Amino acid sequence: NDTATTEIYTLHIVAASDVYKRQHKLTGFVLGFLILQAFNVVRIISLFYVGSLLPEHFDMIHKQIWPLFLNISMIFIFGGWLFYTISNNEYSET
Repeated sequence: NDTATTEIYTLHIVAASDVYKRQHKLTGFVLGFLILQAFNVVRIISLFYVGSLLPEHFDMIHKQIWPLFLNISMIFIFGGWLFYTISNNEYSET
């Protein structure tokens, strides 16, 4: 599921209007990718502990809670990048 979240985030960055400089798109992609991967590491560690300590809740957390959190995080990361780019007038000259 994290792969799908990363792919959707990448499509959002790529589909953003061409008025944004490519450098800012690349920065937004790299930072967003790293943040999402960090969340994925936390997800894997937490699922290990949930599976060990609360196995009856594993499926719910794995299939409902974490995908929801990752998708909401992706929306906020993209929104933050978009807000930062627009508020700093980081537009291309062409």
